[in-house]
Amino acid sequence: MNLKPIVSREQRELLKLQLMLNLFNELSPTMPLQVAQTFLLVCIHEGCSLTDLLKRTGWSQSTLSRHLLDLGKRNRHKEPGLNLVDSQRDPMELRKNIYTPTPKGRKLIQELLDLQKLGAYQHHGDLPRQEKREDNGAVESGSPEEGRKS
Repeated sequence: MNLKPIVSREQRELLKLQLMLNLFNELSPTMPLQVAQTFLLVCIHEGCSLTDLLKRTGWSQSTLSRHLLDLGKRNRHKEPGLNLVDSQRDPMELRKNIYTPTPKGRKLIQELLDLQKLGAYQHHGDLPRQEKREDNGAVESGSPEEGRKS
């Protein structure tokens, strides 16, 4: 099956979105979209609390708590988590935790932003290839020049 060239702006933008979602898929092939959304919200509203996130999402507290655990060092099953989000006690309100991206989470955000900045390429093969990194999951994108056809 031959793929048609990607020519419209919408197609290029959708392809970039697909590549961004692939970054999450490579971290965890079964990650629900809400977990990825939770990660992005923590990065956008760095230092937020569970209450802050609840107000922004409208999700249940139990759902959001599970997502934050899965994004942390240990997931809800006490197994290694994704280690994308860190939880610390709020120094002003000790009953409350605040959430921030970990160094691994910041690296993922940078990879997402790099994909967002990709120029207007015409074909699938023109986009940089993603390669598995050795740190169990996250991917690294090549430079746009590397993937371009001559």
